[in-house]
Amino acid sequence: MQAGQYRYRSDRNVLENFRKCLPAEVHARASIPHPLAAALSGLFAAFLLPGVPADAAAPLRAHAARRGKFVGAALATGPLSGETQYRSIAATEFSQVTAENAMKWDATEPSQGRFDFSGADAVVNFAAQNDQQVHGHTLVWHNQTPGCVQGLDATAMRAAMRNHIAQVVGRYADNAALSVTGQTVTAENLAYNGSPAPDASTTFGFQVSRPNGDTRTPSGYTCS
Repeated sequence: MQAGQYRYRSDRNVLENFRKCLPAEVHARASIPHPLAAALSGLFAAFLLPGVPADAAAPLRAHAARRGKFVGAALATGPLSGETQYRSIAATEFSQVTAENAMKWDATEPSQGRFDFSGADAVVNFAAQNDQQVHGHTLVWHNQTPGCVQGLDATAMRAAMRNHIAQVVGRYADNAALSVTGQTVTAENLAYNGSPAPDASTTFGFQVSRPNGDTRTPSGYTCS
């Protein structure tokens, strides 16, 4: 598949549906031929006030900032390193980024005790260069865990989890270019009816950076 192509036909349909919600002034911006454009289109429309002419030249993050909000995207390390248009959109339009997979357990610790932060560092460094927050995703999850920990008993699993969390959070807490804003790791039971489901899983996230000069305290950062 070539850079910028859509893997699923439904991706193109989603983009076209989002474009219908946009005023004519920003249709040109919504026609970016990349999967990130679907997110751009819908989110951009959400920040436009009825009756106010759209500023088609302003990036999405500027509209969000005027309302005291951040707007973000999940970044994949492959296109982040190899697609110029992908990097340009991510840098220009978003004020917060999340690693799509590069911060998950199997990516950062592919075998027990052996850590690989190359992908996570790429996202964090990109964010630092573009004055963006990084929302860590995800320390511990029921999925994408390395095979070496899947057969551990409860005691060994707790020890492996504690070590993994300490290593990952500790790495970015000590990064001079970043400011840790969410010292407490928060958990959220995933359920659809307001109460934990019998088979609900728990996901842990962390906040590792914020733009320079931003002194606001984040509230309840969790990953889903």
